[in-house]
Amino acid sequence: MKTRSISGLSFVFVLLFSSSWAASAQNHEDFLQCLSLHSQNSTSISQVIYTPNNSSYLPILQFSIQNLRFMSSDTPKPTVIVTPLHESQILTVIKCSRTHGMQIRVRSGGHDYEGLSYVSELPFVILDMINFKSITVDTETSTAWVQSGSTVEAAEMILSPYGGKMDEISEYAIPFPHRAGNLYKIQHLVYWEEEGEMAAERHISWIRRLYSYMAPYVSKFPRAAYINYRDFDVGVNKQGNTSHAQASIWGTKYFKNNFNRLVKVKTMVDPGNFFRNEQSIPPISLWRKKKGD
Repeated sequence: MKTRSISGLSFVFVLLFSSSWAASAQNHEDFLQCLSLHSQNSTSISQVIYTPNNSSYLPILQFSIQNLRFMSSDTPKPTVIVTPLHESQILTVIKCSRTHGMQIRVRSGGHDYEGLSYVSELPFVILDMINFKSITVDTETSTAWVQSGSTVEAAEMILSPYGGKMDEISEYAIPFPHRAGNLYKIQHLVYWEEEGEMAAERHISWIRRLYSYMAPYVSKFPRAAYINYRDFDVGVNKQGNTSHAQASIWGTKYFKNNFNRLVKVKTMVDPGNFFRNEQSIPPISLWRKKKGD
């Protein structure tokens, strides 16, 4: 009797697994069809779509990943990678992702320590901006327009010492608030070439101990952090629709009092919270609804 029960459970498990896989595969095909259907030129967009069956899929996925933790076989992989050539193709990807319930991860030319631009626990698409890399300089206005796929390569200037002109700019002028009263920005880094979880845990544990050791010597209430050096240790959103209180844990460290202003902007431009990740600002509508529930 016990053998029959186990066989029955195995059959149910296989049946459910097969149904889930079939639904996922169908959603994948529907998404690809949506891209073709809503593109101004279906041939053009087909040339910038990469699926796991494509030989270029893995090289494109891995070319800008600098952290071995995200190169492992058990790291979630995107259903599709799209490297758009035109702005219209970006809109198509957003439209089809929304229609078919796919998360979007946008990868540009910057660094991404926590892999937010190419990893998600939910089914997702990578919108890779590698082809948007032009830099336009206007000498008359002394401005430059740098597209999101550009990289600065060796021409970097990291302004670690603070003070001077930075002290003169109000912390409310732009989202970056860490100005008057700050002497330096300290970035804690550790590099390793060993593969495997044990090596990763050992090095991460070491850098966390160093981070804790520095606590008496840096800003407090909150301990400030720099948004371009994302760090999940400062806090993350809960899965699904997070609350304002939960997001404030990490949000005030990045933006201080500007966090609430950014919440209002998010509410205006993305009230449904379509563009979200573990450290994305939630709209007011979601946490008010959650509070009401």
